[in-house]
Amino acid sequence: MEKKILQHRTFYFITTALAGAVAAVLACGILSYVSIATAMGPWISPTIILVFGAIFGAVGVSIAVSDHTLVRIQAMGELGGLVATGVGFTLPMLYFLDEKLFADFISNPVTFCSSIAVLVLVAGMVGTWLGKAFSPYMINRSVLPFPVSELVFGTIKSRHKDGMSGSLFKGLGFTAAFCFLRDGLKSSFVKIPALFGVREFLVAPSILGKGLPIQLSPMMWAIGALVGVRSVVPLLVGSLSRDLIVSPLNSHGSYLPFQLFAPNSYEGFLSAFCCGLILTDLLLCAIGIIRGCKFGGCLTTNFSVWGLLGSIAVHVKRIAKRSMRATGKEVIVPVLIVCSTVGLFTHFGFPLLAQAAIMVMGIVAAYQVTILSAEIGLVTFGRFITLMILPMIVFFNLSYMQFTIMCVFSAIAFAAAVNLVFQHRVARKLQIEPHRMNRYQIIALVAVAATLGFFLWMLFNNLQIGSAEFFAQRGRARSFLIKSFDFNWIPVACGLAYGLILRWFKMSPAMVFGGLLMPNSLVIALTLGATASDVFKRLGIRANNAMLSGVFASESIWMIFSLVLRFF
Repeated sequence: MEKKILQHRTFYFITTALAGAVAAVLACGILSYVSIATAMGPWISPTIILVFGAIFGAVGVSIAVSDHTLVRIQAMGELGGLVATGVGFTLPMLYFLDEKLFADFISNPVTFCSSIAVLVLVAGMVGTWLGKAFSPYMINRSVLPFPVSELVFGTIKSRHKDGMSGSLFKGLGFTAAFCFLRDGLKSSFVKIPALFGVREFLVAPSILGKGLPIQLSPMMWAIGALVGVRSVVPLLVGSLSRDLIVSPLNSHGSYLPFQLFAPNSYEGFLSAFCCGLILTDLLLCAIGIIRGCKFGGCLTTNFSVWGLLGSIAVHVKRIAKRSMRATGKEVIVPVLIVCSTVGLFTHFGFPLLAQAAIMVMGIVAAYQVTILSAEIGLVTFGRFITLMILPMIVFFNLSYMQFTIMCVFSAIAFAAAVNLVFQHRVARKLQIEPHRMNRYQIIALVAVAATLGFFLWMLFNNLQIGSAEFFAQRGRARSFLIKSFDFNWIPVACGLAYGLILRWFKMSPAMVFGGLLMPNSLVIALTLGATASDVFKRLGIRANNAMLSGVFASESIWMIFSLVLRFF
């Protein structure tokens, strides 16, 4: 009898782990493209739950069993999505810092994929270890709402009641058909011509001069509808600011009787101005952390740096007490993680003092990212990585490659820590022991490490970074910050002043920065989706989030599929 139970558990573990690994790879592929193309990283757990929930329903798996299985599968899939998002937000910065160095880095696929795999494994293990340390403290705090965990729990419980799976598959199917008609298929063994042949067309060029560029991209429309008008308005403000603010400032001497500074090239002035916006966000975020207030736009009054230091002191005390009676495994694992981290940074030439600074700042930042994510449901990779960059610029002479490795490593660690804490919370709500989620996270890390490098290498070699379809806004922002000391201080000061004005009107300078640099076609596509969603909402028609999730996932999968076909 015991042997049969053991065999059943082993079979359940293997099948769940395999399904979760597939989910992690799919999420990794989708978000590696979406995060770079749109500068956004939507939560992919609802999509995974609905897809695998429909599969379980089709094969007759009971609701009780499928609920517990779905928790594990979506946890692994969400980790793949979060890690891909973090890397997509940070790795392209190397291209904007030094295009030749980036080209050399991706020139050898084996070396590139191996580097990404090691980064994912080492940083992922650091994040998982931190998540295990943070979890007992955070999930027991009733003041933290954990909106994403609640979303996951609610989707699992309601998926079989209201046709959500059907809506998801409609979104997947309609979008796949649209993309097929728009792009056709191109490979060495099959060539099907496109029906539309264009991804973008101009509206009223005779009236509006260049015309309004409208993208034929269901993914952009869906993401705009998912994030809403509130998130899209800053992008629209940024797009308008190019002609109403930046261009007049740069050429002010041509229509004013005085000249504050010699006119720069438009691109040079825009870069310096955007740097000022990024510094504004950094400054206010730092003030918010120190004061523990909402002025910085990233923390609430409950969490300040002083409270964090006190909490860390308590954790250190507890760890010291536990270490006296720790088993060999409890001691060996942290030692191996620390040694692996030191070895990785040493391989890339980081000084030991810089390594220590990164580790200390990384622990503090990971704690704050996890706390904030549990409160508002967004993983704020950018702000805290930006806070880590500035002291490294001031105190250490790091190369562009080292800055990139530091940012990618930190983003992966943040993703792993946030995901584990969130999944512990979901597991507790479903009466699953939280520690049972840990081994599934390790398996997902291995799956992501094995595939993420391939997805990125394929994307980087077939799509142009900085183009409308592969814009890489987040990476561009980091590069501006690192190069900030090379810019003329007057345009930077103008950007800083404009950022303070934006914050006065409760608008994010970082989001406006995105609108300043984004092609108009991207901003218009996101605005159309958000506006349509808002109009339907006012008419009493709720947006079908399941269908929208299917839409953005479908076009991302189509893009990856189309690129893979080019190799055959």
